[in-house]
Amino acid sequence: MAKRQPPIKVHFVTGTRAEFGLMRQTLHVLAADPRFRLKVIATGMHLSARHGKTVDEVRRAGLGQVQVVRWAGATSLGVATGRAMAGFARIFEADRPDWVLLVGDRVEPFAAAAAAHLCGVRVAHVHGGDRALGQVDDSLRHAITKLSHLHLAAYRTSSQRLLRLGEDVRYVKLVGPPGLESARSEAAGVAEVRAHCGDVSAAALLLYHPVTADRQVEGTIARQIMGCIDEQPAIKRIILLGPNSDPGHEGVRDAMRAACFADRHRHCFYAHVTRPLFLGLLRDCRVLVGNSSAGLIETLAFERPTPTLNVGTRQTGRECGLNVIHCGPTATEVRSGLRRVLKVGRTGRGITTLPTAKLICDALSNRRLPPQHKLICY
Repeated sequence: MAKRQPPIKVHFVTGTRAEFGLMRQTLHVLAADPRFRLKVIATGMHLSARHGKTVDEVRRAGLGQVQVVRWAGATSLGVATGRAMAGFARIFEADRPDWVLLVGDRVEPFAAAAAAHLCGVRVAHVHGGDRALGQVDDSLRHAITKLSHLHLAAYRTSSQRLLRLGEDVRYVKLVGPPGLESARSEAAGVAEVRAHCGDVSAAALLLYHPVTADRQVEGTIARQIMGCIDEQPAIKRIILLGPNSDPGHEGVRDAMRAACFADRHRHCFYAHVTRPLFLGLLRDCRVLVGNSSAGLIETLAFERPTPTLNVGTRQTGRECGLNVIHCGPTATEVRSGLRRVLKVGRTGRGITTLPTAKLICDALSNRRLPPQHKLICY
């Protein structure tokens, strides 16, 4: 009788509500698969009460064991990252997982990738090879690529870019964007969206994240965008979603809260909403404005993608659908962009997705992947 192999230990590291939402379906498939033993490690923005303390949402997701790595937000970003890296290393040394699973380009997965690489633990990276030329994190994404052993690319162009970066074709797998696979089924129904937020059919959904660390600059841009939206007679309300925890976010958040305080009938501010409610808003609102990757990715999950005005440089170089119009961050450019996107309306169609969760699980289940030469043990 063949000896039964032990389960493959996968540690998924998450630092924000966004990447946890993107991976939620895949994580549920991993947790239910007897070939795997999943642990979720929450850090970064998940631990911030100001941003909804979404670690509680992670725990309620029913994915098994959840462990926390402290993110010292009161100190400099460099010190916080270093301390978190040490925390990841302690977990990886103690648990010896078969895989550390990471997503994207933020500083939290970079810290986890560096710790895992130096602990001799294999790293699987989702959304490697993408471009976001307007973010400093674009360099972190490619750094994570070079620290990773298995590359789970969202787009064909991304997989080709990974090959140009020198990665072995055998360990670059095209799996599709994980945020698309379950977005349509996971979204809250129209009645639930209406119960929480009222009628949003003539509302703009504003989700703007800071691009610089200057809170005054970011607050000014946020106020300009809101002012331009207010000028549009077709927009009756603005749903304001709080920004992520990147440096400069205080300026955006304060501008949004001030607008809500000034006119509660027209402006509605939420520091955080659940993933299903967010997806329902994304589907039902008249237009999405801001610089969130949701406008480029999740909107395409729906049959008639929501018109999206992508403001500024944060998503420069990213793949996007016909529903997206790009503009600069000045008031003149935002006004022009809003007129164009509202005139075009719900153009294009959603895209057929790959079975991303299954493809990721199949890639992680191959115990012979990847080659040993990238594993460094000191």
